[in-house]
Amino acid sequence: MAVTWRNSRRCGAAALVALSTFLAGAAGAAGLDDEQRREIASLKADAIERIGSIQAEAMARRYPARTRLSIYVGVDVPSFVLEEATVYVDGRELVTRRYRRDEAAVLTEGDAHRIVRTNVEPGSHKVRVQFSGRLRRALGRGPDPDSRPITGEIDMDFEKSANPKALILAMAPEALRPTRRLSPSEWKWRSEVEDPRFGMVRFLRQTGDSYRALLELLEIAAGVDATWLAPEYHALRAHSYLDFDMEPQARSALATGLRAGLGKEAENDIRLRLAGLAFERGRVDETAAILSDIRPELTTAQLVRWQGLMSRLLMGKGRYREAVDVLTQGDTQLEVLTEPGSEDKQTLYMRYNYAVALLQAGGENLVRGRTLLDRLGRMRPFTPAQWGLRDQANLTLAYHFLASDQGATAKKIFQRIRLDGPFAETALLGLGWAELAPHGERQSRVAVGDEPDAGTYGITDTRSGRFNRSDMPERFSADAFRQVELVPFKQADQADSEEGRRRRALVAWEELAARRPESRAVQEARVAAAFTLETLGAEASAMTRYRREVAALEDMHDSLRARIEALRAEGAVVTGLDGAPSLAALTRNWQRRYTPGLDDARWLEEFYVSAPVHELAGHYLDLYLLALAMRGRLPLADAGDTGSGGSYKGADLASVGTADLDRDEGLVARMDTAAAVLQQRLRSVSADALERQLAELEEYIAAARLGLARLYEKRLAHAGSVTPGDTLAAVPIARR
Repeated sequence: MAVTWRNSRRCGAAALVALSTFLAGAAGAAGLDDEQRREIASLKADAIERIGSIQAEAMARRYPARTRLSIYVGVDVPSFVLEEATVYVDGRELVTRRYRRDEAAVLTEGDAHRIVRTNVEPGSHKVRVQFSGRLRRALGRGPDPDSRPITGEIDMDFEKSANPKALILAMAPEALRPTRRLSPSEWKWRSEVEDPRFGMVRFLRQTGDSYRALLELLEIAAGVDATWLAPEYHALRAHSYLDFDMEPQARSALATGLRAGLGKEAENDIRLRLAGLAFERGRVDETAAILSDIRPELTTAQLVRWQGLMSRLLMGKGRYREAVDVLTQGDTQLEVLTEPGSEDKQTLYMRYNYAVALLQAGGENLVRGRTLLDRLGRMRPFTPAQWGLRDQANLTLAYHFLASDQGATAKKIFQRIRLDGPFAETALLGLGWAELAPHGERQSRVAVGDEPDAGTYGITDTRSGRFNRSDMPERFSADAFRQVELVPFKQADQADSEEGRRRRALVAWEELAARRPESRAVQEARVAAAFTLETLGAEASAMTRYRREVAALEDMHDSLRARIEALRAEGAVVTGLDGAPSLAALTRNWQRRYTPGLDDARWLEEFYVSAPVHELAGHYLDLYLLALAMRGRLPLADAGDTGSGGSYKGADLASVGTADLDRDEGLVARMDTAAAVLQQRLRSVSADALERQLAELEEYIAAARLGLARLYEKRLAHAGSVTPGDTLAAVPIARR
């Protein structure tokens, strides 16, 4: 099988899809139906309710209502980023808390953190908080590293009655306080709408601790008449259930919230999440129905989320023109990219999807899609996510030009992609094929609707769209989309001769061949490099390379086959929920990268970030976390006993309520059984994915074998002992 650049489509085709778009029905591969999902959600609910009741009993023993004091901190000045706080009560230091960057950013958005919970006797007391932080950076959420530390102190006298007491302390340096002095306040239990514990729940959720957020909500509701609970409580509970993929419970909480008077904006926030969950599960009609129902009542911020989800839904169905229409609706249409803050109207990921939709829609949209992808591919990134999106945009655009016989243009864009980035291997493969592709003509850019008018911002030529850099405003130097150029795409140089082109392609593939052998791009490059040596007349080197690649690919084939058989073997699951992944694996942020009982990440990187694996791994780790708590090996959700860096020092379930836990062995056993089933499903779908990888590997083995056979035939024909094509079957070229 001769390898030509037209044979290389597998790696490049993956670039021409929308970011984070999973095709409708993909979740069905996970093997879970709706009834099984309801059973798993019910199991989680039983465990959470039980843990919550145990926690309430422990709370009553450890912090009786008569002596309980809770101290919350917040930041009421958005320009100040809190980094550390130390709390003293009656001169005794209780806790010093250093806030991570993500925690400090959440506090600047108006949420609250319970820094300590302790016991004090009824009577007069004094609280003092010493804090430090920095000014917020002009762009982004973190502190400005160039600003000097700012310190401050808050003192407050308070009276403790025989009821629980909560103090809310606003951290703000004297110099940054507004004319109306911010003052500490007391929250009179259940007499105000905004319970500070709601702020605590938001803080926990937004910093990735969904487990403690949900238990905090159970604590709020413990022993309380439902009429006392504000509508926001039910909204937070619905969101927390969705964090744990507990869809029936989330719907129930939403219904309760609506009866309590939950507002339309909060309702639509939950419905958007329900639509996203339905989309991941492959329930396309339900997703479309929810999105159509809520469309007329969305806020501007919600419309952005609606557009993102609806456009992905349409693109998954191949309805690209409709996706283009969706992404240009309302106030969020084609915001000027050179305006700071435009991501509040339409995210960079939506911009990417919009560009791909234009490209795939074809016709008059084609050149606009190219231009917008090029704009994304030339942005000046500030974050790892922006770097990744820039590389993705360039990869998509380069493979598009490669498929359109525009080799010189594709080569120029491939050269923008970082050699140490996540798309480097696929880019190096394409770069080699671009050397062999037809040169092509210069391709045009066009206006996409967001360019400044002629003469604005120093534009001196309306036909070229070039900026006069010296006349540009200072703020453009910090903008991701500084360059708006409408001149045709540049073309890279290609060698004049066919031999020169092949030698240049070989350079790219040799660089790629030295990388990880499990990559499909590396496998293709190695076979293509051997073929290129063959066409250059270096038959001895080509034969050596073919032999080496056949042996390496055969070894990989045997390894994959053995792994598939192990994954499919009876009784392969042995751990249930009693394994020991790191504590990091128990957070919702980490769970999406963790697959229990599997070690094939080197082969299945793309597969492991797919929706089916998200669901299975998510359910498994939720059950694992809850089982740890039920077994007494996970701390209670007492986020008041915090030490430096936020580590928890509170009592755990092993030291309180052990007798109660003895009665819950049946629940833990059911969780073990469900987890074993989930793990088996993960192994099954992983084996299916490895089978697909094996089939692709066999294609490369066949190509390498055929190349080796060609060279053997030539050698024998040259020696006069065989007629070309007569005895290929007798040539020993591989083990199998």
